[in-house]
Amino acid sequence: MNRNSLRSRMTFGFALSFAIFAVVASLGFLIWSRELALIDATERSRAAALLLDQEWNGRTDEDSILHTFDETYEDARLENVALLILDPRGREVGSEGHPPLPGVRSHPGWVIQSVQSSHGTVAAGVHWEPIEKSLQARTFSLLGSALLASLGMGVAAWFLVGRTLRPIGELTDQAKAASADALHAHLATPSGDTEVTRLVATLNDFLDRLKDNAKDREQFYASAAHELRTPLAVLSANIEIALSRPRENTEYQETLSELQDQTRLLTKLAEDLLTLNRLNTSDSDGDEEREPVDLADICERMLRSLAPRIEERGLVVKTDFDHAKEVFTSSAHTTILVRNLIENAVKYTPPGGWIRISIHEMIKVTRLEVANEYPDVDQLDFVHLFDPFY
Repeated sequence: MNRNSLRSRMTFGFALSFAIFAVVASLGFLIWSRELALIDATERSRAAALLLDQEWNGRTDEDSILHTFDETYEDARLENVALLILDPRGREVGSEGHPPLPGVRSHPGWVIQSVQSSHGTVAAGVHWEPIEKSLQARTFSLLGSALLASLGMGVAAWFLVGRTLRPIGELTDQAKAASADALHAHLATPSGDTEVTRLVATLNDFLDRLKDNAKDREQFYASAAHELRTPLAVLSANIEIALSRPRENTEYQETLSELQDQTRLLTKLAEDLLTLNRLNTSDSDGDEEREPVDLADICERMLRSLAPRIEERGLVVKTDFDHAKEVFTSSAHTTILVRNLIENAVKYTPPGGWIRISIHEMIKVTRLEVANEYPDVDQLDFVHLFDPFY
């Protein structure tokens, strides 16, 4: 038997449980039957002894004794009961039954009841050994039947458990068949059982989440490649132009300066990609250490760094940091978040437009709002607005 097989363990458990129950029931039946037989033998012996005492008139001649025995058996209609009569001196006057009663006192293998009278002592007994052997034979027969029933129970349980676990095997076959194209796998419900239906629904939901996660990663990689392609193309073009013919030192310096700018852009983009990937793969609390962070200070630093672009585009920036408080979070992640929001606002606000940045304290929450003017807001795809690189 394969110990790792659920079917084998369940079948063995059912068969073993039934066998234990059958053995206990057989032993209980033996004890109960023995007690009933002992009570019956005792009562029959007692009744026979009392009746024998009533029928015996004290005469010791053979005819009187035989008549007494006949009357006793006829009135009591007793079977397998041996009778014995002793005179007052304890000598045997007569006996009846096979095998003969060994005495009036307790004796191994016998159930004896005696009555003392003025004429002497009368006793009746039942030979217990044949009854004991019959009960033992019956017990062995029951145990044998229990063993056969346990084997039959094991066979029935094997097929029953196999039928019950068949949906799991079908799910396994479906999973194996779909392993080559796991992203498009969908398991069909092999039975209408509630437990199997819930299991299949849970697995399909898990597969759908994996599919969505894989799609998100594919989109992330495609967008990242697209973002990297532009600065790499500029780098390659500048290098080709610089090497196409001999140039003056000033021209080389201009080219190197442009290459340095593109390299910085690539470095910043690579850092942003690493940060975004780390945020997507870490737990909800993030891997960075939490610390008190001043949101207003971060916003002001971002505005100072973007001041030349803001002035160049003639943008009007309004801020509301009067009620801002420190928040307990990751400083690095918060800086990236604020920088991206304000940079996007500066980038997509039309020349001469407005930008509004405010911080509000709410119940257990600090809310940062970055709003900007945008003329074509109706054309935005809000479903993908917060997708990476959208």
